Amino acid sequence: MGLKPVILADYGILATLRWYRMELSKLYPNQHIELEIAIEEEDIPEDIETPIFRIVQEALNNTFKHSRAEWVDVRLAANSGAIELAISDDGIGMEQDYISESRIAKGLGLVGMKERAQLTGGELTIQSALNEGTAVRVVWRDHLISPKARVGREF
Repeated sequence: MGLKPVILADYGILATLRWYRMELSKLYPNQHIELEIAIEEEDIPEDIETPIFRIVQEALNNTFKHSRAEWVDVRLAANSGAIELAISDDGIGMEQDYISESRIAKGLGLVGMKERAQLTGGELTIQSALNEGTAVRVVWRDHLISPKARVGREF
């Protein structure tokens, strides 16, 4: 799918996330993927669409490879003037110290996720504990396109 997936360029991030969920559901029929979208397409700046997709892609890849999760929740929402992406699972989790070890973090793609978030003005946090699942959260503050700003762009 290259650096920018064609579906993302043609249909936007929300359609891409829905498509990706369907594709993963075919590959992993025993896992349930819940996708909650509480934001409008036009409220998401183009410059964070690809990072959103790639972070979701990496987090879900980790979930299905390592976590033994049955349920995964992916939520993309507008929240207090920010855009928030949250991916959480009910898998086996891991110890926080394990997450911070750079060799392991690299192997799990955590460094890449963190860099994608930071390069686009986002803050990534990962919370996990043994037998309690894992939660990846990225917040892009001041990235939400307000209705007022949207109207101004239309003229």
